[in-house]
Amino acid sequence: MTIGFGFEGPIAEVVYTMNYTDFRAWIVLLALLAACAGCSTEPDTIILEAPVLTSISPDSGAYGDTVVVSGSGFGPHPSANAIVISPDRFSSASSRRIIVPFGGSGTELRGVVPDGAFTGSVRVERTAQLGRMFSASVEPPVSASAALPFGVRLAAGNVGKSFFSGEEYTFSITAGASSEDYLVVVFSDAAPPLPTETQNLWTYLYSITTQSSIALASEPSDAGPTVAAAASKGVPSSERAGQRQNQSAGEMGSRRRDFEKRINEEIKDLLARRTGAPRRSAPVRSSVGVGAAPQATFRVLTNPNASGNELLDPDNFTTVTADLKYEGAHTLLYVDAETPQSCLSDAEAEDLGLAYDASIYAVDRSSFGNESDINGDGKVAILMTPVVNRMTPGGSAGGDEGYIAGFFLAVDLLPDFAGSVTNAREIFYTMVPDPDPADLKFGNYFPKEKTLGVIRGVLAHEFLHMILFNYRVLTYGGGYMADYMEELWMNEGLAHIAEDLNGFDASNIGRANLYLENPRNVTLIYGGNELKERGADFLFLRHLGDRFGTRIFKDLVQSKKAGVANVEAVTGAYFSELFADWVAACYLDDRGITSDPRFNYSSLNLQDNAVDPHFEPILTISGSISSTLESFVKAMAPEYILYTIPAGATVDFTIEGEASTGRMNAVVIRTR
Repeated sequence: MTIGFGFEGPIAEVVYTMNYTDFRAWIVLLALLAACAGCSTEPDTIILEAPVLTSISPDSGAYGDTVVVSGSGFGPHPSANAIVISPDRFSSASSRRIIVPFGGSGTELRGVVPDGAFTGSVRVERTAQLGRMFSASVEPPVSASAALPFGVRLAAGNVGKSFFSGEEYTFSITAGASSEDYLVVVFSDAAPPLPTETQNLWTYLYSITTQSSIALASEPSDAGPTVAAAASKGVPSSERAGQRQNQSAGEMGSRRRDFEKRINEEIKDLLARRTGAPRRSAPVRSSVGVGAAPQATFRVLTNPNASGNELLDPDNFTTVTADLKYEGAHTLLYVDAETPQSCLSDAEAEDLGLAYDASIYAVDRSSFGNESDINGDGKVAILMTPVVNRMTPGGSAGGDEGYIAGFFLAVDLLPDFAGSVTNAREIFYTMVPDPDPADLKFGNYFPKEKTLGVIRGVLAHEFLHMILFNYRVLTYGGGYMADYMEELWMNEGLAHIAEDLNGFDASNIGRANLYLENPRNVTLIYGGNELKERGADFLFLRHLGDRFGTRIFKDLVQSKKAGVANVEAVTGAYFSELFADWVAACYLDDRGITSDPRFNYSSLNLQDNAVDPHFEPILTISGSISSTLESFVKAMAPEYILYTIPAGATVDFTIEGEASTGRMNAVVIRTR
């Protein structure tokens, strides 16, 4: 049974629900209280006296400094109290920084300012000793004091996290004997209001108003907003635009991106429509290594714009005959019989099959988990066919849209749903080289060396999708439910991690640069289709891997959770905390400002421009300390603003978002 009890105190009324075991403990407690205090007309009500906070000394401190809070009504032991620092929302778990007292009494507590805290308020919370009588499933009642203001001073390399998730937040920074540099990173954790395809376009306006305590003769009063407004547009120079076009060609192009997104979404819709459909028993598995037929036929999608039921329409597929060119322990590589030797020789096909069989297969499997084996042959098939080449209109592969180099089609693993269009096996489809510009066979020029390299990256990328599909749909979903499908941003981010783990980094760097050149315009978690969003997803997940170890990628794949909930479950950390550490790392990495691994990459060097391709510096804008900056960010997208505080000056900052929708937050980094 469950019984609810209410506790009334001077701060709030809290109601708790408990199980039968906890109820018995309460009965014992109430009996003891009755024996001590006599009968009560309200035996279910216990009055908890709130602690009173009168002072905190000093009223500001740096990380590691000892602070002393004075008052009355504190718990009898230091461990019964918590000194809590928060910008303004003590109720938000992620915005709280806890100082665990190391000494004190009923009128005084001593503790150390924790890492990550930032200027806001402090209060004392007392945990009722009554809670010690209950099992861990019951949260004991907490009483809290009123709050007092408290400032946090940052040393060079310190990162303060202000998760105020509100309309307005004010803080001050005072420089010492020398001028100091600060980077203020603003972001909104508000979710876009509509779950539509364009939800990631939603933006949130904000302003930062600053006022200095000293006259600034060297800085014109109108310089800040003008400079900031121009820089914050993030329009790349012609040189950077040219570099971006080169790096975003090929498999990075929007054609493949849009095609891949459409396939993912349509498979999810298909499963949703077929929920509850009976599933046939699994096939009898044959032993691995049985020789494959030297020739086979396959159904291949011809329409890259197919959606909905068009993915099940035989008119959007063609039948090809292909020859087996390589058979390995895990791989069968077929080449469409239409392909001439001038486009792809037997030796070149064999080399590609060996690269997948001996390297890519092992890396993806060890990093993420196992693929399915619905036909029981123990092999993953690769079909290289000009049908994929023809998905890109002739003569257009060198443009901004790029081209489709290959894909994985989940209907091949859903034979009960897909009927006559499925190949009922684990299979990837790739293009073939078309290396003679004077005699194009299939419409676009694709030189051999580059094309075969691109295909290797595609196989690593698509194999992740196959593995993820095995866990989320075939295993957890029983083969007919999409309940555990991963969100697009995570699905694609992990696929780009697969490229990285296999050493195919050029495209990831190109995508990352699209994010770094204008981060405020790139949502991390509400997109996943735009190339710049995939660049952000890659950098975020790569940072998680550096911080928690690469095992985290397998945990993310094999979880039953999705998106933010997935990240929090496997890391044990609040997503806002991880986001703040990541945005700090995107600026601080390898600058020599801090060696803290939370704010650096171990696998990447974002400052090394001596190699090509390389990462571009993240876009920062200049803020004025005597005027107002007005700008915008997308949901879960950061803006980086640099401020210099003159020696001896105090600057008051007010960050303000849109009323009721802004939910602004800040990460404040002392850089010098």
